[in-house]
Amino acid sequence: MKHLRFLLVFLSFFYAETMVAQNLDHANEKIIVYGSSDCHYCIDTKAYLEDRNIAYVFFDIDINEKALKEMLGKLKNAGISLSSVAIPVIDKEGDIFMNDGDFEEFLEKLNQ
Repeated sequence: MKHLRFLLVFLSFFYAETMVAQNLDHANEKIIVYGSSDCHYCIDTKAYLEDRNIAYVFFDIDINEKALKEMLGKLKNAGISLSSVAIPVIDKEGDIFMNDGDFEEFLEKLNQ
């Protein structure tokens, strides 16, 4: 019982920390990555940015409805069809693009 209580407290703390990280103000970030923690392209994108010491903020659209709505609004405003959204979606200083073709070319856009 003692171990179960510890586990519940730990998981509650971990979940709370994840939710706080998901709600950070990101107005000053140069790159915003909208994706999913389960998406291998999203994981590879984050690793690519980290390997190059490029600052970014990541929003998991699976658990953050506000970020999902924000992403969809940005895609719509950029004139990108919502009928075939592919993640990750990137907001690079107002330039909105997504992984909808060659992944290596997509990654290179992050470096430019």
